[in-house]
Amino acid sequence: MALSLHDIVKVVAAGSEDVRNISLYLARKLQPYLSHEEIGAPFQLQHSVVVAGINSIAGRCAKDAGFRAYIEGLLARLRAGLPG
Repeated sequence: MALSLHDIVKVVAAGSEDVRNISLYLARKLQPYLSHEEIGAPFQLQHSVVVAGINSIAGRCAKDAGFRAYIEGLLARLRAGLPG
């Protein structure tokens, strides 16, 4: 099943103030073949903003086990094809 960025945002939107950065991070994890420009296009973001957003979430995951578990749960739901 192919996931769209819309699917990713829909899952993330239920409970996070950092929806955009989480969406960018999930897109990178789920669609690693996309360039940073392609990931940023739906948000009208430049490459550097996409990289900073992804790195922000990766750093937070490294420091906060609860947040990392939240992100891993979102990844699992998206990989299972359960966007909502």
